[in-house]
Amino acid sequence: MAESAQRKGFSVFHDVFRRADKNDDGALTLEEFKDYFTDGVLSDEELEQLFHKIDVDKSNNLSTSELCNYFANNWGPFGEIFASLEDLNPTITAALNHTHQVYKQDTFFNQFATRFMMKEVANQLKALQEPVEVASEKLDEETLKSRPNMHQATISTAAVTTDPLSSKHARRLARLQSHKSDYQDGRVTSSGMSAQVQRLADLIDHLEKKVRISCVEEQDVVEDDECNAVVVLRQLTVDESAIADFRAAVQSYCETSRAQDGCLHILIRSYSGTSKFALYEVWDGQDSWQRHFASKSSRKFQRAIVDHLTVPEAVSSMPMPASWWQDDS
Repeated sequence: MAESAQRKGFSVFHDVFRRADKNDDGALTLEEFKDYFTDGVLSDEELEQLFHKIDVDKSNNLSTSELCNYFANNWGPFGEIFASLEDLNPTITAALNHTHQVYKQDTFFNQFATRFMMKEVANQLKALQEPVEVASEKLDEETLKSRPNMHQATISTAAVTTDPLSSKHARRLARLQSHKSDYQDGRVTSSGMSAQVQRLADLIDHLEKKVRISCVEEQDVVEDDECNAVVVLRQLTVDESAIADFRAAVQSYCETSRAQDGCLHILIRSYSGTSKFALYEVWDGQDSWQRHFASKSSRKFQRAIVDHLTVPEAVSSMPMPASWWQDDS
């Protein structure tokens, strides 16, 4: 068991296990398994059968190794893809961080090369992602059509019909649940990677168009002495039927976050006539933000809201001279 846990690609399923393990006790119950792996195709009874099939030690809980070994025994050519993702994730993260640090100081033509390469990376990722999504949807449709009398597994977060072909809301929730964690410890993971790359590309393209810059005030500082705060923007689109629960979760999260060391300010804004919200957080540095993002209270908030979102949340951040915040406060 220990040897198989070292196989390349297993880290992806370690993250899957972490997201499914809602109470962070290191074991998956049948309820947690059903909540996470409901795919709009399997029934409640079939999910329970699968759970006991994976539970080889008959403990009525699934361990990380049991989950990893089950998928490893069935992943076929996908094993090479998951192995590649282990290398791709940190590589792209490093490239994004490097671009963030050097872009403004780079030469005009080097900035052009950076923008082009960034957009090409986004294009290549989209080209890989789209056929996989289409194939996945096609497999779901074919399986559902071949089982017209199948009763879909119950999804606890919404009332759905038992007709699998008309239950689009259930399948949307299931897909959202299976792709819900785009960030881990403040770093982007594979499920949100192409969106993050595209957002940065759009930002760079937007900056490019601002060719006329009128500097009202110039501050002369020593680079090594510069202290930056971090402004974090979390964009959330909420299911209209879940807005009340979402607001309660946000209020609790804001109250907890304000009491944490390093939190300078936190604010939630709603957009009239829509179910869109923007959560702004200001932290006294990148380290404080990353510690907070990985904290128990932050993970609890993410689990509380994920079933209320119609699309995965978009998270972006930017540094800001700490002196600006102090001067304005």
